[in-house]
Amino acid sequence: METRASNRKKHLMIVCSVLAVILLAIAGRFLYQQYLEWKNGTPAYSQDAVDWSDDMDADAEEGYITMPGYDTVSMKAGNDTANIVLTNPESNQCLFQFQLVLKDTDEVLYTSDMVKPGKAIMSQKLSRALDEGDYNFIIRINTFSPDGKTSYNGSDIETTLHVFKG
Repeated sequence: METRASNRKKHLMIVCSVLAVILLAIAGRFLYQQYLEWKNGTPAYSQDAVDWSDDMDADAEEGYITMPGYDTVSMKAGNDTANIVLTNPESNQCLFQFQLVLKDTDEVLYTSDMVKPGKAIMSQKLSRALDEGDYNFIIRINTFSPDGKTSYNGSDIETTLHVFKG
């Protein structure tokens, strides 16, 4: 009887080993795919970005990065979707990545993929809903080279997030 139990344990160990090898192969393929995308300079572009044009480009100076400005932004309490126009002006020669951050706690509520010049994200799904009130809020703009490989100077735009009872 001990040999049957021993054979079952060996069989189970072989099956587990084969499954582990298969899972490692799948994970390795995924990581290799990610490496190739990074190596080839193909950053993840936001699928939510739409064409956008405004008058910010009128005063743009060549060789400088134009940053949008934001007044108080608002959203409904209990809702996890914000509707803030996060735009990368057409005159820029760089990619933007946006983060929406609660200043007092440094909690990041949203991070976008890369946004090309002349594009904007109109709606953001936050990591959670917020209660009614006013929050110190940061719209963080991280900037990158056109290939997405080199980080440039960014900007933290401080504003107020007004969450109102809907």
